[in-house]
Amino acid sequence: MNTMNLGIFEEEINPNRPYYIPSEYSYDIKNGIRRNIAEQSSNKNWTESEYLHYFNLESNKKLLKTLLLETAFLYLSVFIVQPFEVAKTLLQCQYHVKQGLQNNINDKNKFFSEKLDEDDNDSILSNESDPPYFCDPDSLILSPDISCTSSKKSIVDREGYVLTSPDNHEIYFPWQINLQNCGITTTISVLWKKEGFFSLWKAQNISFIYNLLFSITESWISSFLSSTFSFPTFISQTMDFDYLLCSSFISLISSAFTSLLLAPIDTARTRIMLTPKYSKSQQHLSSEPFFSFLICPTMLVLPTLFYSTLPNAFSYMVSIFFNCSGLVINSYETPIMYNLNSLLSSLTHLLIKLPLETILRRAQLHVSNLKNSLIKPGRYIGISGTIWCILYEEDSGPYGLNRFYTGWKMSLYTLIGIWSLGFTSLSFNLPSNLTNISTLQ
Repeated sequence: MNTMNLGIFEEEINPNRPYYIPSEYSYDIKNGIRRNIAEQSSNKNWTESEYLHYFNLESNKKLLKTLLLETAFLYLSVFIVQPFEVAKTLLQCQYHVKQGLQNNINDKNKFFSEKLDEDDNDSILSNESDPPYFCDPDSLILSPDISCTSSKKSIVDREGYVLTSPDNHEIYFPWQINLQNCGITTTISVLWKKEGFFSLWKAQNISFIYNLLFSITESWISSFLSSTFSFPTFISQTMDFDYLLCSSFISLISSAFTSLLLAPIDTARTRIMLTPKYSKSQQHLSSEPFFSFLICPTMLVLPTLFYSTLPNAFSYMVSIFFNCSGLVINSYETPIMYNLNSLLSSLTHLLIKLPLETILRRAQLHVSNLKNSLIKPGRYIGISGTIWCILYEEDSGPYGLNRFYTGWKMSLYTLIGIWSLGFTSLSFNLPSNLTNISTLQ
């Protein structure tokens, strides 16, 4: 058999196989030895076009440009949301007095103020009834300004600040704000009047760093575990049921590990939001470092794990249900059910997330040992104990759930807006990256 006619070892192009291009590293039949590959490769002159095509610099430029645009978009998103996040964090950590206790305190304050007025009037009358032994008769008439005014005793702190009468059962210090029965917009207004315009963007940079590190670390851990155990990424609409549970479990593990790893940054962010400023020097009251620990303490392990895993777990359960029932195939064949699935998953995530976030923020405030807080801090005595305190010791509204769902209107409006944008992008064939805005939390 003549192998030369098959075009396997010959160098020139075989006319019978014009589509076949022989390799330059093939054997030489006559000599039976391998050619000097190193010599051939070293003698090859690379042109500029081949060099650029080999390293694909154009794709690298596009990749760098895409990364810069996504980073700028993430920073802008954090900048827009930050005032609402600061207000929500203040309301979640605020101690809210019960309405009945508040009325009793107001009645007591009113009673004591009336008693002080009566005592002052009695003292003035007794002074007028005393005979003026050492005064001239012309100076006996008291001016109305002097006779009607009475100096009431005021409580002052060590720095000389006069402490106003509190609405709470405890005294509010000058650097604190009272957020009893306030909403998000009212809290933003009070904070603006108290500490200025830039106080609404507290912890702006550290929030951006936390969101960026969280997305990168979670994606890397999830990809590493998926490639190690040969499981695909969790996509509920396009995966078989055999891999759904395993992939969702890997996603939950990556989210939990990332939250524990970045817990010091998250705690520092909460600490900065709740740190007030001096009225004189406009500096932070506490000179302690905000990163008080580098490893997640044991008190924050359970709240952090619950906050990072339970909302995602219930959201995955909704997606798995729609997938197993056959209601959702993909975004093109069943667009309405696809959007309904995403909406219900997001609502479930929000329903579980807000109460756990309230408990986590109070735990972070308790662990940070902030001496001077911007608000009157609520109690934290464990997960179940904090739930009991919020339900029975604080003003939780008519249904007992108002303090657990602080800022739910803001989150719901944002969720509906993102869902409407995603539905519009699927209906009118808009770019698919518009639906990825919901990943920003």
